[in-house]
Amino acid sequence: MGKEPRDTAGFLQAAYTLFDNAASSGLLAKFGYEADRITAERAMIAAFDQANQTQEAAKGAAQRAPRKAAATRAAKKAQSGQANDASIPVVERLTR
Repeated sequence: MGKEPRDTAGFLQAAYTLFDNAASSGLLAKFGYEADRITAERAMIAAFDQANQTQEAAKGAAQRAPRKAAATRAAKKAQSGQANDASIPVVERLTR
């Protein structure tokens, strides 16, 4: 046995490995894990994996939104002839 996973990716990898190996070995049958139950449990892991990916994508979009808004404001100011370094948000000036 290896160490207990400390992050979601590690947990998912361990869970997929467990249920994939359990399905082919039959060793967990004496604990009530027949093929149907193993399939159902693995499906729950896959659903959790999908939900986690959706959440991570949403977090990324939320982190990008302020930068996109700042860039849009700066572009509008540049088009109107008002652009100078003082009118550009500090975050955007630092990333140039």
